Amino acid sequence: WLWPCAYGDSDVRTRLGIDHCPLNDHACCDVELTRAGQIVLSFAEVRSEAVVRHTRQFVAGWLVSKIFLHNLLKWIVPRLCGFLCTRGIYPLLVLDFLQDLVTDLTFRSGDRRQRAARRSFGWRWRPNLCCCRR
Repeated sequence: WLWPCAYGDSDVRTRLGIDHCPLNDHACCDVELTRAGQIVLSFAEVRSEAVVRHTRQFVAGWLVSKIFLHNLLKWIVPRLCGFLCTRGIYPLLVLDFLQDLVTDLTFRSGDRRQRAARRSFGWRWRPNLCCCRR
């Protein structure tokens, strides 16, 4: 209830007559529009729907940032650090890292062991790198 009168479009606020209410005055914006004894429009419902919509948007954004981005960074940063530690910094580092990443993602689990064995010898694997082609 920090800003109870802050919700709703300007036309809804004008129809209910609360466009002059201060944003923090709950009593001023607690109104209903009735016709023949039935509630046609209630600002409490407008406010409730807006709060639910904003909460859903916040939770969706938080989940994307917390789960997706966090897991992506948790997976890619150690790979990049390991890549930099074994090779150092050179001009086509980004291209070689992306090639290594795509190659590793497309290999089956049994092929990864063979690739790791090839990587330890270096001379068989190095010609595939962008910067080391002769």
